[in-house]
Amino acid sequence: MKNETIRAFIALDFPNEAFSFFSEQERRLKPLFNDARIAWVNPTNIHITLAFLGEINRDAIPKITRCLSDLDEAGPFYLAATHLGFFSTKGNPKVLWIGFKKTSSIESLQNKICIRLNALGLTTEEKKIIPHATLARLRDWPSARLAQQNVIHQFIGETEWVMPTLTLYESVLQRQGAQYKPLFQIKFT
Repeated sequence: MKNETIRAFIALDFPNEAFSFFSEQERRLKPLFNDARIAWVNPTNIHITLAFLGEINRDAIPKITRCLSDLDEAGPFYLAATHLGFFSTKGNPKVLWIGFKKTSSIESLQNKICIRLNALGLTTEEKKIIPHATLARLRDWPSARLAQQNVIHQFIGETEWVMPTLTLYESVLQRQGAQYKPLFQIKFT
């Protein structure tokens, strides 16, 4: 019998009060995407990914949880939302996100996680963290070249939250979007 694989990632979770902020950003920004095919992320699914594991064997979960278990002493983590941005493919915007102030504590946490996962033989993306929360995914946006700067200038103020938990998630891809199932969680003290 083959080992069952799952798609997994490790992320910082937002506190409940952040969800209304994300909903408000979506409400304000929607009119700027009238001609776009866009999928808005459910505010309760918004998180900060620290390590994307991709497809892993389900039997690796206990090893992963053991290597993460003492990270509760690393927090609490404060994140300040500072701006809007896009990730693009071949010049076409594909992801709309809210950016956060990069801090040494978040970089240190990501580094610890990656070192521990690599010691288990699990590979993670080698990219340095760009702290961001995905608001929407774009499939097509005819007026993109003209409208991107207008969207970026729509960000209102700086908002800060204490990030309450670190979670190992299973990502289940479905027709209506990814569903995230928590497999292991650490509450920061």
